[in-house]
Amino acid sequence: MANSVVFALQVSWPKSPAGTELKDESTLPDLIKYLYEWGIFLGGLVAFIALIIAGFQYLTSVGDPARMKDAMDRIKSAFLGLILLLGSWLILNTISPQFTSFPPLEFKPPSEEAISPYETCGPNKPCSDPVNYECKNGYCIPKEPPTEPCEKVELSGGVTGIIKANEDTQKTIPTGTTFSSKSTPERCAGTLQLFGKISAGKCEDFRCPAGVNDKNISCDTDVKCVKLFAPEK
Repeated sequence: MANSVVFALQVSWPKSPAGTELKDESTLPDLIKYLYEWGIFLGGLVAFIALIIAGFQYLTSVGDPARMKDAMDRIKSAFLGLILLLGSWLILNTISPQFTSFPPLEFKPPSEEAISPYETCGPNKPCSDPVNYECKNGYCIPKEPPTEPCEKVELSGGVTGIIKANEDTQKTIPTGTTFSSKSTPERCAGTLQLFGKISAGKCEDFRCPAGVNDKNISCDTDVKCVKLFAPEK
């Protein structure tokens, strides 16, 4: 939208005081620049007229202190408004000249790599995570969410053992230990939960979660108990 043209100009717009002209092929930055230049011009014109009126009032109020004070306040206000108006351009130009020059916007279409967030695949290039992704039309597309609850998870690597669904299992895993898990069935609904302690055979003090088929799992604190949470269908 920001780079769309200004369509269907029904009237011939006058040039701005700085020479900017709106045409059928004008872009949104051209319109902003056009309004900006007219705003500066009209604001300065109003401040100038207010200054003239206040000066005339001051000259004709000699001998009337109240009217002279009112006229002086008007003069000060007109000067202040003029300073703020011109100062706004100076401040924006000091921060960045682009704020007052309005360069044309350039739209670059995303690269081919950015069009799809998915990994590419093919007959000789399977998906790196075949459990959760399947190859369709050259891309690794997420599979439908599993509905069957997990029965158990087998740990391997830095930690070994089998964790059954919805049972609290004592398992000491030092901080930073890396391991992997594999669920049964291979694709099922469940979450591996790691706890900091076990009390009366129950896991307590939850520390971090892991996927039921994740690799290189680690927790930044010591783990004393592991539980496979498998929801109902």
